Amino acid sequence: MIGVGDRRRTVGMTISEPLSLPATSIAPVYEHFLAAIVNRDFVGLGATLRDDVRLRALVPPGPFALAGPPAVVAQFEQWFGGGRSFEVLSHSAGVVGTRVHARWTVRRTPDAPDASPLTAEQHAFLTADDRVRSIDLLCSGWQDAR
Repeated sequence: MIGVGDRRRTVGMTISEPLSLPATSIAPVYEHFLAAIVNRDFVGLGATLRDDVRLRALVPPGPFALAGPPAVVAQFEQWFGGGRSFEVLSHSAGVVGTRVHARWTVRRTPDAPDASPLTAEQHAFLTADDRVRSIDLLCSGWQDAR
């Protein structure tokens, strides 16, 4: 499990180099958000979101927008919950102006007995104060990982 306070980039769950997150009092919210995603901690993810959080996403088959923690958490749980196996291949975070760029690549095998592993990568640009208020996300969609 990747720790909330661990400010390191991982590749295949092996720690490599330190992350460069904003040196402000809100840096922990970004750490908690990313840790919740890669650990599939959907309750923890909800705790990082403001009541008026907005998610705008461009995913196959097209763009969509959601508002509010229940809808946003449900979407991440739909993407990453369940499955016979789940593995974080890599993740990282860094600063772009006043926003944090976070990315993660995962491999997931769906529940069906004959299902093949799938891989997806997402890039998210976050804005936050004490909690995340917006997420602009781009997703590769699930790709065959064989």
